[in-house]
Amino acid sequence: MAKWGSVDFQSLVDLRDRLEAAEKQSGDLCEKCAKELAARLLRKVIKLTPVKTGELRRNWFATKVKKVGNAFEVTVYNPKEYGPYVEWGHRQEPGRFVPAIGKKLVEPWVEGRYMLTKSELELEKQAPGLLAKMVQKYLEEMLNGK
Repeated sequence: MAKWGSVDFQSLVDLRDRLEAAEKQSGDLCEKCAKELAARLLRKVIKLTPVKTGELRRNWFATKVKKVGNAFEVTVYNPKEYGPYVEWGHRQEPGRFVPAIGKKLVEPWVEGRYMLTKSELELEKQAPGLLAKMVQKYLEEMLNGK
């Protein structure tokens, strides 16, 4: 019979325990990632929102993170009634005088600013790298026992 030496299985047992704990806390990681993505989207959309009075820019909000099935959802919204017109554009009546701006309207269509659409597209490009860093940090903390 060959002598192979001694084996300490305690470190494997510790690793197994840490991995089980990481699996149980994975929902916390997903919620943290969703909050981070929502916060970044809010910063981007607020920065791109045009400012006349500042009212539209001040009214961007995000809901709390909620779990729906296996996914986590956050809604970023602006409750101002004219927000969709600024986002997507709108028709107007050329020649009509608007006292608020002190001018007659010239163009039949005002192009949208697409502040939310542009912000979402930009964040979609950045999200994989950001999420990879967050997951890597989480796994390092779990595997190192922090």
